[in-house]
Amino acid sequence: MKQLNKAVKPRKKVTRELLLEAACDVFAQSGYYNAKVSDICDAAGANVSAVNYYFQSKENLYLLVWDRLWGDYYQRFSELVGSDAPVDTIMLSLIRMNIQDSLNNGSNSRLARLIYYEN
Repeated sequence: MKQLNKAVKPRKKVTRELLLEAACDVFAQSGYYNAKVSDICDAAGANVSAVNYYFQSKENLYLLVWDRLWGDYYQRFSELVGSDAPVDTIMLSLIRMNIQDSLNNGSNSRLARLIYYEN
């Protein structure tokens, strides 16, 4: 896999981020095989060639989606579990975090849908 975190100019950084966010949604809705690069680009308002420019391939973009969604979840999970709160408070906080995130269509719900499609 080629280096994916290129140093990019501010406007290009926005396009790359829009593509990555759109990919999180499209892959979560369709899974890898049913997701179309054109759908990702349409959602991001970008040209289809932008995926190859920023990510080199659909597969690389997909791997970055997994990295982002797991990273978001792991960071929030670690903050809760690493606290000095009692176990029951931590468990309740984790449950609330997942429910709120699912209701708001956040990264946890996208991660859950992605896992569903890929299993």
